[in-house]
Amino acid sequence: MQITKMELQQQQQQLISMEGFDGSTVRVLVSRLINVVLALLAVILVFVHTGIHLLGPFLNTRYAIVAVILCIIMTQTSRLLFR
Repeated sequence: MQITKMELQQQQQQLISMEGFDGSTVRVLVSRLINVVLALLAVILVFVHTGIHLLGPFLNTRYAIVAVILCIIMTQTSRLLFR
């Protein structure tokens, strides 16, 4: 009788330890996923920030705006001509 009680207690302890292992594994995976997503967002923000700062000087004067529009038109027409 006592052996079965001890075996039952062992099985319950194993189940409890397995449940704790699964919960901690899920927590670790979720935290790593969140870290990866945050890192990707940081990289995207760096690219957007760099692009804005590169285009900033071209948007300050009227002539710069005209030059940018002309460059865009020229690149689009060259793409159409050399297809």
